[in-house]
Amino acid sequence: MQTTADRGRLFTQRDVAECRGVGVKTVRRWRLSGILPPYDEAITQRTSGWYRSTLADAGVHMPADELENA
Repeated sequence: MQTTADRGRLFTQRDVAECRGVGVKTVRRWRLSGILPPYDEAITQRTSGWYRSTLADAGVHMPADELENA
């Protein structure tokens, strides 16, 4: 089983919204309607995120350089 460190960075709704050029509410709607999968893990009590591989499986390709160095 892979650990969190093995799977890499978690991307939040805000990260996805910035990458796709849409609002956070749009990303939330995508998640609630099933376009995006359920979150992989909780980051804090109020924030959750997806791993890059989960988003890629859903057809959302996150750029490798832009957000990881932010």
